[in-house]
Amino acid sequence: MRPVLLAFAGAAVAALATVVANYELAAQELAQVHTAEADFADSEALWAQAMETTASVDLRAALRGYEGVLKNLTLKEQGGVLGLLRVFVQWLAEPLRLRCLHRVAAAHELLRENPVAIVAAHAALLREGYCEAVLAEAFDTTDVDQRRQYESCLAPIARGMVLYAASPVERDAAFASATALRNADGSPVLPWKTRWQMPDHYVAGLHAKPWWSELPAASALRAEAALLSREFSAVLASVGGADGFKTRRADAWIPLPRDGWGMLPLAAHCADAKRTCELVEELRGSVDLSGTGYYMLKPGTQLQIHSGPRNERLTCHLTLSGAGAQFTVGGERREWRPGEAFCFDDSYLHEAVHEGHENRSLSLSLSLSLSLQFPFLSQRLVAV
Repeated sequence: MRPVLLAFAGAAVAALATVVANYELAAQELAQVHTAEADFADSEALWAQAMETTASVDLRAALRGYEGVLKNLTLKEQGGVLGLLRVFVQWLAEPLRLRCLHRVAAAHELLRENPVAIVAAHAALLREGYCEAVLAEAFDTTDVDQRRQYESCLAPIARGMVLYAASPVERDAAFASATALRNADGSPVLPWKTRWQMPDHYVAGLHAKPWWSELPAASALRAEAALLSREFSAVLASVGGADGFKTRRADAWIPLPRDGWGMLPLAAHCADAKRTCELVEELRGSVDLSGTGYYMLKPGTQLQIHSGPRNERLTCHLTLSGAGAQFTVGGERREWRPGEAFCFDDSYLHEAVHEGHENRSLSLSLSLSLSLQFPFLSQRLVAV
């Protein structure tokens, strides 16, 4: 009997030791998660600094921090009691891990230094169900508002995988995968028709083309180009020249170099641009218009390829001065020429490059929202 009791006691002690060891390992992993949370906070501070400075070195530092957090949150697979505890610890860490995955994808895309890393980071977001997690457990694609949120979350992820694919074959495959995503009722989540037009929100049925050169708004700008250009010269002098233009924070990572693209809100300069502001009010009398401004692209600057958030609007530009700048929308390239006005659909992928020697400036950047009664088009101007 005694040998049996001793064997039983030995087994109990061994089991207790295993449990204690497992709990100690679980406690270590929980501490690891706490450390990751602190490191994430540090990375968030670096991210905020990068968004303020638009300095690549700051963003790279934030990216390294987020990648370090993800590494710390990678817990070893174990069975038994530790496996159950690990599931609990991982559940606690999951929101932080998803936020890190999103930051890593965003940082890679803003830096645009490694297309392979961009695609891999975006693929991780899709694979891990980032958008479903963001919309929480009550997510329902039959709800119109939630469906639109789901579309707006998935669109930039899928667009990044298409835009930075390593080859035409991979690009086409990524686009096919994106447009194959379905809501609960079988409707497409991303009803894109072409890889050139992949906005965050896509309204099906609208007549789509990159360039809209003959709209009344463009004609009105073109007709008074000489006067508007003279007024712009006065505005330019009042702000001290090109240095008076500031890059909008939303656009800060598009130009290379970062300070090569800037804007001035028109409303702040009506004293020097009286007729320009009057024309805006006249247009406002026939359409719903706001969001006008002067834009400048400096020589040697490239606006990297990007797209607007929705296909319900158009943007109109009048070139006031400068030569040597080219603008590509939906794969179709045109040159900016003083006195010429055009409208374009910024939901198409577009980019610009200035290879001349003069600053190229734009006035009255108007954004048009389109309500289509096919095949006729009614126009509504809304803010950029």
